[in-house]
Amino acid sequence: MGVYKDNSTGLWRVQIYYTDYKGESQRKQKKGFKTKKEAKQWESDFINSLDVTTDIIFIHLVNNYMDDLSPRLKVSTMSTKKNIIDKHILPFFKDIKVKDISPLLIRKWQNAILKEGYSNTFTKTINNQMSAILNYAVSFYGLQSNPVRKAGSIGKKKSDEMNFWTYDEYKIFISNITKPEDKIIFEILYYSGMRIGEMLALTPTDINFDEQTISINKSLSVINGITYITEPKTEKGKRIIGLPESIMNQLSSYMKTIYCLEKDNRIFTFARSYPAKLMNKYIKDTELKRIRTHDFRHSHASLLINLDINIMTIADRLGHEKVDTTWNTYGHLYPNKRVEVVDKLKSLEQTENK
Repeated sequence: MGVYKDNSTGLWRVQIYYTDYKGESQRKQKKGFKTKKEAKQWESDFINSLDVTTDIIFIHLVNNYMDDLSPRLKVSTMSTKKNIIDKHILPFFKDIKVKDISPLLIRKWQNAILKEGYSNTFTKTINNQMSAILNYAVSFYGLQSNPVRKAGSIGKKKSDEMNFWTYDEYKIFISNITKPEDKIIFEILYYSGMRIGEMLALTPTDINFDEQTISINKSLSVINGITYITEPKTEKGKRIIGLPESIMNQLSSYMKTIYCLEKDNRIFTFARSYPAKLMNKYIKDTELKRIRTHDFRHSHASLLINLDINIMTIADRLGHEKVDTTWNTYGHLYPNKRVEVVDKLKSLEQTENK
């Protein structure tokens, strides 16, 4: 039927019949346009978005890419993707046909990103997102090859330096905290290695005081003011971790102070930014370096490495799907361990030669 005016409302609407990629007939309608021009523009954009060739405009490819991924990924992941695409990719490529995106054009875009002075890891994340979109075009829109791959990579997979506190530094920090309700936050983060979203999702049913364990099976995120409780990204993310009795006793005491705490209520209801504010407060009069809330997870991993805990055990405790992830993230903390191996081999050899 195309574009027509709804006499009952005085507004314009669009109705389109089309054949989808499965060969099935579909109908799409949109109403509420104030002018015929707005309705015609929406109709044109929608028809263009149906193009499954490299003639498709980049922004339509992105919309289709996001629609396709939406049922498959967590809301928080989609929000992160959207933020990167909207701020760092669309301003450059929005109105360009996919077939006109060449390796040289990608290089120009990459150079613009490099001039922004982002961290190496974030720069690589932006580049990887652009590559993912064009991989989608290779798979479903007939793009012969991904121009991002030909242009080459930018940024680094991991930062040059990881921030964390040693055990002694942590002890200095925690000794400055006098309020039990503040102390328990950091005790759990440091001794468990759980992510802040996992901590914020904890309920009494996740706590086993008899076994002195915490079950991690969900995560909290807040997107556009809406709170989401979702399952971990992978099965390995669901895990049960043990904690020292002293930490569990602190947690028990804290939970008893919460009025009418039901079994499915969240134990920690503060905002994600709250621990960072507390940290700044308690390190103000110390010489400790500033770290992020997430760096307590790195601090926990560092602690385990220095306790000679097997890397596979560390991977399980952190909820990593693959040991490679743990090794790629924390492998640089192991140099001294290589020296220890050599020393132990020398000691063994000397013993045998006696």
